[in-house]
This record gives sequence, structure tokens and C-alpha cells, in this order.
Amino acid sequence: MSKKSNVPSLSNKKIQDGISDTIKDELDALGVELNTTLAPTIKNTDEEVVLTAIEALKEQLRHKAIPKPGGWLKKAIEGAWRPNQPLGQKSHPADLFSEWYDLAREFGIVIGSRKEDNGSISVQENTGQWFPFEEFSSKWTLRYLRSKIPKQR
Repeated sequence: MSKKSNVPSLSNKKIQDGISDTIKDELDALGVELNTTLAPTIKNTDEEVVLTAIEALKEQLRHKAIPKPGGWLKKAIEGAWRPNQPLGQKSHPADLFSEWYDLAREFGIVIGSRKEDNGSISVQENTGQWFPFEEFSSKWTLRYLRSKIPKQR
């Protein structure tokens, strides 16, 4: 007898539209099903962030069983989680922040940024209010900002 999930499956093509074949292939290889919770998160997030979160999930699955890998992946995408880096290897989150910040400033969304004592980054909204970058960039994603760049002909 098969166990039925409480989360509706997204087997229809319409809901899978907007998700790259690369991401679909990665999810298939891991046995993670697209559902009404995970699909919108993937669609509204930059592909690089999603693929990095998938790598973090792969790493976790090598070390322990995860009862709900789709839910874990959703949180990893929302938090822009990364796999642990081998010693001596450096990631470049500053590059992604710089691109995001430049676009957000260009569109008048933010007017400043600062590094906090704990190492996190805060951004100043055009109203003058400060927010943690992670929180604010989940509302104004890099994918969204990139989509608003006028296409040159």
C-alpha cells in the first residue's frame, strides 16, 4: 500500500513551467517531488541560489537521513544556504550582494548598506528604515530585480 502525501503533487506541466530542466533533473536524482510549497519558492528565487541549496541538501543527505527533503530544501532556498566549504576554499557571497545592491539602488529600493558587528549586512530601504539583508532580499529577490532590467535590442 503506498503512502499518500498531504501535499498536492505538481505533476501537471503548467505548474512546472518556469523551473529549469537542470533543477528538475537535480530534484529527480534526489527523489524530491515538486509540490505546491516548493515550486513557487524555486520559481521566485535565482537559479544559482536554488542549485547551491540543492548542493547543501546533497551534502546533508550524505551525512544523515532527512525525513522531508522537500521541506528542508525550501528552507535552504529561502535562507540561501550553502554546503560547507572545504578548508582553503572561499565562496563569494559578496559578489551576489554587490549585484543585488547595485540593482536595488538603481531601482530606488535601497539607499544604503552597512556591515553589522555580528558580520551580517543590513540595507537601508528608501524610507530610511534598516532591515537585515537576508530578510529584505527575500522580498526583492535578485531574480526579480534582474527581470526588471530593460532588454537592449
